[in-house]
Amino acid sequence: MTDKNTALIPEEGWHCLHLFYRIEYGQWQLLSREEQNAAKTNLSSLVQEVPAMESTQLLTLGMVTPKADIGFMLITPDLHNANRIEKRLSLSLGADVLTPVYSYLSLTEESEYITSEQEYAQTLEPSVRNDSAKLDEALTTFQERMKHYRQERVYPTLPDWPVVCFYNMSKRRGERHISDQSDRLQNAFRSGQRRVRGFRRSLHRHPIASRRIVPPLAALAFNRARAHDRARNRSKPSTITITSTT
Repeated sequence: MTDKNTALIPEEGWHCLHLFYRIEYGQWQLLSREEQNAAKTNLSSLVQEVPAMESTQLLTLGMVTPKADIGFMLITPDLHNANRIEKRLSLSLGADVLTPVYSYLSLTEESEYITSEQEYAQTLEPSVRNDSAKLDEALTTFQERMKHYRQERVYPTLPDWPVVCFYNMSKRRGERHISDQSDRLQNAFRSGQRRVRGFRRSLHRHPIASRRIVPPLAALAFNRARAHDRARNRSKPSTITITSTT
């Protein structure tokens, strides 16, 4: 049976946890001056303690939006450790003072859009591509640069940024994703068909206005299409044919 205290460390990458809280100022004002000072000291000590843990980093963020008052960005290898730190942060200013409004747990990983050596070689000048020595030197430099890039992507070092912008990314795939895309395309196509029908009805009702708003080329194409429809339907019951091209 697996020990519950066993570290939960991924094969590659680190756990990244974003936490956003709202400060309940009404609850905060109920604390005495001594309790407030003790709470701020507790939070300050925790913020200094966490980065001292192995391969663990913590950023403290003041929020510019009214959606939250304070935020934290935590990176650590062990999921158990991330859970413990999150619970301590939530209670650091006292019970019911920090109310979580949003959180996001993810794993650091390599980018899906990495330039290959072949793609990079195609961007080099012909004088470099055609010289084996220069090409080898350029590719060696490229390999070192990409090695450093991959390392920073999977095991990043968080600088003390003055400004941080956070946005979560959805990577939903599979049948439902394809179905959603298909539904959007079908809805767009139906919308386009309705607009074409409405436009053609307007032209039939207002021929004088149509001559003013339709460019000569479009009017010529429309008249030809209408003449073609009449010729084709002379021997058939009267119908209206509407076509839409993209």
